[in-house]
Amino acid sequence: MAVMDFLIKNYFSLNSISIITGLKNAIAKNPSLQFDVAASLKSPMNIDRSSIINTTPEGQKFNELYDALAMSPEFQKLFTSIFKDGNRFNVKFEIADHVYEDNNPTKKEVNATTSEDPVTKNIIIKISKQILLAGNIGKSQTRIENAKTILHECVHAYLFVKANNPTIGTDFVKILNTMYPAANEQHNFMFDKMIPTMQKVLSEIRDLVTTQRGRNVLDKEVTMHPTQNPLTSTSWIWSEYYKYLSIKGLEEATSFKKDFPNPSDQLDLFIDYLRHGKNELDR
Repeated sequence: MAVMDFLIKNYFSLNSISIITGLKNAIAKNPSLQFDVAASLKSPMNIDRSSIINTTPEGQKFNELYDALAMSPEFQKLFTSIFKDGNRFNVKFEIADHVYEDNNPTKKEVNATTSEDPVTKNIIIKISKQILLAGNIGKSQTRIENAKTILHECVHAYLFVKANNPTIGTDFVKILNTMYPAANEQHNFMFDKMIPTMQKVLSEIRDLVTTQRGRNVLDKEVTMHPTQNPLTSTSWIWSEYYKYLSIKGLEEATSFKKDFPNPSDQLDLFIDYLRHGKNELDR
């Protein structure tokens, strides 16, 4: 049913037929993966979320967020929009109690990682259980923040694939000089190239991953101050929030340090938008 609906929706275009054929080939070639056909057809990649247990609070929240992302037309064509590349790849999602930088428990705890399984060569996106559950002080994120984290890792997955297959699609050498997990290189690229696309995805899913009450508070009760001396004021601007949320996590990028020096009005505004969003959008 999902396949036929997809073909009908896309008027049996050559591209839609190519996607179906590619997914069938991926299923045949990867017996260790259990692809979610319906979700894959709404995604820029073939996805396996069989390890996500929907009866757990964290599993249910992850699936709700991914399904929201899959409702975004811009997410569905994510890599075509950013990289002009329609090649698809396979990703397995997992949730772990804790996730660490480079998947190394001796390093700092992080929200998520993207890596390649050394045996199967499949791409694995590992999401921390801590960010999905409310009440984890210092780690919990709002739903829209978590959706952005998943989106961020999907781009890491694409860049990881290109690093290992530079002859497929985009000339990866022109994008990055080092392979993942040299995250700063990827983050520089993300900051410079992908923010407008991420903004659009977030705008398309906003009402699915935030509350009406929270949106009303931001629209009617919050005043932002772009500069402190002289003091200037504006109402809440959603496009600015999407931009700053997309940038969150890229603080070590060269362009971030240039555009948001510490101290500066720009950095204060960035922090204030994120603070108000976190405080209100899940209430």
